[in-house]
Amino acid sequence: RAQSDLEKSGLVGKLETPNIATDSAKVPKTFSEAPGLAELVKAGKLPPVAERLPSEPMVIEPLRSVGQYGGMWRRGFLGPGDSENGNRLRSSDKLIFFDATGTELRPNVAKGWEVSADGKSTTIFLRKGMKWSDGAPFTTEDFRFFWQDVANNQELSPSGPGVELLVDGELPKVEIVDKLTIRYSWSKPNPYFIESQARAAPLFLFRPAHYLKTLHGKYTPEEEILAKHKGSRWVNIFRRQDVMYGNSNVDMPTLNPWVLTTVPPAQRFTFVRNPYFHRIDRKGQQLPYIDEVIMTVAAPNLIPAKAGLGEADLQSRFLKMRDYTFLRRSAKQSGIRVYLWVSGSCSQLALYPNLNAKDDEWRMLMRDVRFRRALSLAIDREDLNESVYLGLAKPSNNTVMELSELYK
Repeated sequence: RAQSDLEKSGLVGKLETPNIATDSAKVPKTFSEAPGLAELVKAGKLPPVAERLPSEPMVIEPLRSVGQYGGMWRRGFLGPGDSENGNRLRSSDKLIFFDATGTELRPNVAKGWEVSADGKSTTIFLRKGMKWSDGAPFTTEDFRFFWQDVANNQELSPSGPGVELLVDGELPKVEIVDKLTIRYSWSKPNPYFIESQARAAPLFLFRPAHYLKTLHGKYTPEEEILAKHKGSRWVNIFRRQDVMYGNSNVDMPTLNPWVLTTVPPAQRFTFVRNPYFHRIDRKGQQLPYIDEVIMTVAAPNLIPAKAGLGEADLQSRFLKMRDYTFLRRSAKQSGIRVYLWVSGSCSQLALYPNLNAKDDEWRMLMRDVRFRRALSLAIDREDLNESVYLGLAKPSNNTVMELSELYK
């Protein structure tokens, strides 16, 4: 009912999402590709598409119909340091992800996974024949390298592996079963581990070993590394954000749909189609459909203006509620469409009384539930809605949204 109410309000549309075909019988037997890639194959610069795809590609059942190749996606960002903006393009390299409802896990880079009955071990299965954007194989060697030579290297990772990998302070036992199978085990259950791979910024488990070994002192002589890169030690070069995780390294292979081709500094960054991307549609067309992504550097206050002028094809980052009226007015001239997106958090503004205040009297007051209830009642939510959110918000407490299946 809550979803239906939102649809009637005109704020959001019906919650829809493409499906993933998990039945192997639905995997197409023949494949096709974008015209630009077909030309590279014809010129001998790329292997045929069937050789670039994994033997078990991820098959997307389009929402309404299959797409057509071509076009570009324009958007504004602050530059290579705007990592969250880059995450909008990098989010396709997760092992798994949540469906549109946020309740079910779906396979992505990983073909599948298996959690033991006691919850103490998780086995991850990769796709046979899957490749990085430069054509190098994607295997469990990429996991082993990251675990042994990065996460557990004191010089590269002084604080050690991420906390999601710890269970009561215990690191996992990591087993490379074979080239496509890896297992993480603990003496106690770790219920958060597999979901850590589906969040917006997943816990890193792998990196392109074949590339990063050329920057790692264990595999490449330091003098050879220093001859090609600026730095006093190989460790300093390796630890640079742009080398490992950033948006500015054009040499870094990726599993994402688009690959960066612009060397910074620049005002306009171009990402082109990844010829080895692991997804196809039901007709066997290799994804993505869009040829390239253009990200133009702009100040945060100018991005809404550029969007209003029609200089962005899809933009959400750096657009605030204060820009809504301007964007709606601009839409009449530029032809853009403006949507209000329901936030995943129930409250945009919330007060958090300090229950551990140093002053004894303030601490006692904040811990008194009667005071907190009075404070809540004293907030004029209707006035806030009108003055800040143009009357388009829904006054509420900071709780679970009605859209959520967890709402009771």
